[in-house]
Amino acid sequence: DGVLCAALIEREFDAKTIRVLLMNTGFQGVFHSSLTLSCTGAMTISSEEGKEEKLEKGSQLVLTPEDERLAQGRLIITPEEGCEISIKEIERGQGTPAYGGRLEISSEEGGLVAVNELYLEEYLKKVVPSEMPASYEKEALKAQAVCARTYAYKQIQSNGYSQYGAHVDDSTNYQVYNNSKQDERTDQAVNETYGKILKYNGKPIDAFYFSTSCGTT
Repeated sequence: DGVLCAALIEREFDAKTIRVLLMNTGFQGVFHSSLTLSCTGAMTISSEEGKEEKLEKGSQLVLTPEDERLAQGRLIITPEEGCEISIKEIERGQGTPAYGGRLEISSEEGGLVAVNELYLEEYLKKVVPSEMPASYEKEALKAQAVCARTYAYKQIQSNGYSQYGAHVDDSTNYQVYNNSKQDERTDQAVNETYGKILKYNGKPIDAFYFSTSCGTT
């Protein structure tokens, strides 16, 4: 009767990319009243109708929930290769973070919703320094990278924010993403553990970790 009832997976699950819901400043919620985007290079704006618009380096894209371009669905903003997009209204521990991959903006009942889609390994390079100081020992950073990758892998399968087309958000609800600046030492930890995850009986585990245990694990 035209209703989607099930999805049949015919090959092994492959988690190459992750979709991160970007919360507002202070991680108070998922909705934004407005978004001002700028890029270190040019950026392309695509609509679900197939229309494209290119903004040159130095330009700003300002969006509000009432923007006519959002009336027909999401806008997809793709930076020039090797460049990243900043959102003026989002403040984190490092100041205003920059996002690789692409951004998808939609207008929902509560306001604008922003989703960052990027390669999983690039996501981890901004998770690990946000969850563990980059000054920690190399092997500790590598262990953190493996835990973070395993946790992300499981969350991609569970699809926690399906209503917004995202797997996780960027807060402690899941893993903190892009709160601290990317670092050469944590990049190396991710690269040296590339693709490695934790398994039990051949299946990925729920790799929970925490900053404070109050003396009990």
